[in-house]
Amino acid sequence: MIYISSFIPNGFEKSRLDQYFLPPSYKTLDLFGELCGTSMRKKTYEFYRWFTHNLLHVGFEHIFSNCFAILVIGTMLEYLIGTWRYILIYILSGLLGGLFSVLIEPNAHSVGASICICGLISALMGFFIINWEILPTIFGIQNRCYIIIFPLMMIFMTIPLVAGTYQGSGLDYSQTTVNVYGHIGGLIFGFFLSFIFIKPKDESNTCCFSYKIWFFSSIVICCCFALIGYLCFYLFYYCK
Repeated sequence: MIYISSFIPNGFEKSRLDQYFLPPSYKTLDLFGELCGTSMRKKTYEFYRWFTHNLLHVGFEHIFSNCFAILVIGTMLEYLIGTWRYILIYILSGLLGGLFSVLIEPNAHSVGASICICGLISALMGFFIINWEILPTIFGIQNRCYIIIFPLMMIFMTIPLVAGTYQGSGLDYSQTTVNVYGHIGGLIFGFFLSFIFIKPKDESNTCCFSYKIWFFSSIVICCCFALIGYLCFYLFYYCK
């Protein structure tokens, strides 16, 4: 619905019709709330951009690929951990991954749900690690088979980094780019969030000492990064 409504204010981006199928205008993406650190520092009331950039897409191929990834990866994770845990990991991965991106490269323009999807991918990896001992009882196959999933996920995430169209991080108005730092941030914090919201399927393992360490460490890491990161992001601009 948001993708369709993005054509109403300014129509299509005619300069990018040769690169994208049905691309919304870049003016509309900015109006609807793309992620751009420079704009967000100057206009602190535009805090909604932390959320809205995950809902916008630069073309039909963009939203189709993200929806397909959510259908494959998100559906699996939601089935394993439940809807509310899935939603929390999805939203928080987007928030923390977006913050990670703008702290490193504040001038980049970024839209798309891929930061959240990266969080889902690493959260799925976290689920396998947390429930490693009982995976055969869940899926009926040996847990060593899941080792194959890890490199496949990493290959899936690194393809954009080596693609010929890659010129930097974020959505640039003059070229096709990938928000590399956003993807990395989503992967990092999605993994930590998995230890906060995902518990071992076997209740007898909830008292596992190593799991407790991961649980409390993940809470500290995510909370400290969010607090310090957002403070530094806004205070740094006004202190310049």
